[in-house]
Amino acid sequence: MTPHQLKTFAHHQAGHAVACCYLKVAFKRVTIDSDEPHFITNKKRGAYSESQIIATYAGEYAQRKSGRRGRMTANSVEDHVACRVMRDDFSDQDSLCDMLQGRLLRRRAELFVDLRWEDIQVVALGILERKRLTHAEVVKVLNKVEGNTSRSVTPRESQ
Repeated sequence: MTPHQLKTFAHHQAGHAVACCYLKVAFKRVTIDSDEPHFITNKKRGAYSESQIIATYAGEYAQRKSGRRGRMTANSVEDHVACRVMRDDFSDQDSLCDMLQGRLLRRRAELFVDLRWEDIQVVALGILERKRLTHAEVVKVLNKVEGNTSRSVTPRESQ
């Protein structure tokens, strides 16, 4: 990958990680190492929460905000497919309600990324420097962000 692609990918992964930390969704680690899965979660098929869906969409919005516009990348397409599956499990409503709920969750993810952009950038830098960060390392980075004491992140233990 080119340096620009790595930076974009790190922001994508940081979007997932920061959203998970603030929304209390457990995950094990994020990585930009091409030899392993990029976002390791404690996925359990079935009962998905709105927080999990928002955290999944947050990767794409962080990637877009970092400067990668236009075509969706493979990661963004995978995220959309995952969100569709999660929403199908989450919702048993009619198609119009489901469509509106999907739009609402995507918009909430976009607003989350805007609100936490500074945190996402700091975590992306950490991912670029170390190639991978565990959940505990992401929490540590977030709690070190200047002025973050008023909104400190409490770690949710990975299972």
